[in-house]
Amino acid sequence: MLGLVHPVSTLLFLVGYGLVLPIAVRRTRIPEKYLPPAFAGHQLGLFVAACGWLVSGRLWIAAAHVGWAVVARIWFQNRG
Repeated sequence: MLGLVHPVSTLLFLVGYGLVLPIAVRRTRIPEKYLPPAFAGHQLGLFVAACGWLVSGRLWIAAAHVGWAVVARIWFQNRG
């Protein structure tokens, strides 16, 4: 099944990366008061994308997404 496109994982990728990428690209232009909800959307998107990788059977890529979410959380909490 690893070689086939899984429809559920595709949907999860579209939703997850649809949340993550706009926030990541525009991070420097997000006003300070909107950073907490933007960061929450970023975290949610990473976990949704990680679920997509899990559904498609790619555990290591899903683990990398979760690892990056943890690193981002630490960075966000210690940014100021």
